[in-house]
Amino acid sequence: MEYKYKVSICMIVKDCEADLQRCLDSFLPIIMAKDDDTGKLLSELIIIDTGSSDRTIKVAKKYTSKVSKKLFIPWSFSDARNYGIAKASGERIMIVDSDDELPQEALYPLMMLLFGTKPMTGTVFTLIKSFRSRDRKQSSTLAQPRIFDNDGKSIYTGAVHNKPRCNEPYVFADNVTFNHHGYIFQDKPDLIEKKLTDRSLPMLEENIEKIPTDLHTLNHLIKSYYIIHEHKKVIKYGEVFVSEFKKVEYSEGWRAYLESFIHLSQSYVLLGDIENAERIKLETETYSMDVAGIYFALGNYYASNQDRAKAKEYIEQGVTAASKPKDLYASLMSNNDDDVLPVMYNWLAAYYFSEGDFDKAGTLIRKGILSDRNNMHRWDIFNEPHCIKRVIKNELEVA
Repeated sequence: MEYKYKVSICMIVKDCEADLQRCLDSFLPIIMAKDDDTGKLLSELIIIDTGSSDRTIKVAKKYTSKVSKKLFIPWSFSDARNYGIAKASGERIMIVDSDDELPQEALYPLMMLLFGTKPMTGTVFTLIKSFRSRDRKQSSTLAQPRIFDNDGKSIYTGAVHNKPRCNEPYVFADNVTFNHHGYIFQDKPDLIEKKLTDRSLPMLEENIEKIPTDLHTLNHLIKSYYIIHEHKKVIKYGEVFVSEFKKVEYSEGWRAYLESFIHLSQSYVLLGDIENAERIKLETETYSMDVAGIYFALGNYYASNQDRAKAKEYIEQGVTAASKPKDLYASLMSNNDDDVLPVMYNWLAAYYFSEGDFDKAGTLIRKGILSDRNNMHRWDIFNEPHCIKRVIKNELEVA
């Protein structure tokens, strides 16, 4: 295959004029990069519009002449992505979504990956930081494969939550983060449920009817039902998932799928079935002891049911899991450890304060503040009922 560019940036878009301009502005130095000797562009930008009714196409044409409009009926993310990839003439394929944004600090490392002198093959995983609030204080991060060899073949399969074909070697570019704005629904809380129920869920349900044991589909189905609070369905499909997952030869590459164990355990907790929640915790621990979300959910359950000793046990396990240095495989699983770690430190600080261990409480508060990168939390432990009793008791004793 003859290559004209170092990289082909491939996008599918629809009705995203505001997001698209922000996205392409942030990637502009890569889009416009030229060879120092020949002056030729090093990249091409290929945009496939799948039926916009706003100014998306007009915005796209400001950045590239390679804009096509094509409808896909029935809709398939993979068909749309592969259609654009088939037009690519770069050595590498880089997938960018319209609601992505490349932060300044990631620009140089990404350019070195794409245009560096050292030949590179295989699949590159970048970090995707998905914001859940407009102030960017709530987010989750995971690694996704975004850069592929262009071997002239289709890369994606699956109509929804498409699955890429990843060739070895695998490169984890943990110094390259794409900020993702597709999950900010503060102004329209119903929008995410509508997006799931109108589009994603029917396609996932259709897929699972055809292949009831497909782990990839089950994983996304469980996550979708959890988001819309259909906890009985999370449990229905979650138990199938757990059963099928036992049949695979587990390696760290399966880490992303442990998210389903978190959702299943949390759904049992929310329905008050602590026995099964504990069972799923034990199942999870056969694969990893570092899944903080499970310990956090169980700790909250016992705290709300006045079993403070049991709550302390689980929340301390959650702190240990969430504060551990993460290996590269850990980034495959979407998590909000940065959000929940300060919450767990705060609860433990209140616990030890109420027990009269003020030094330990102070140490935990300090750790909590240092871990609270988004400055989200209040640290007034004296509002916790057990702490108030301790303060009043001390005042009476002094008097």
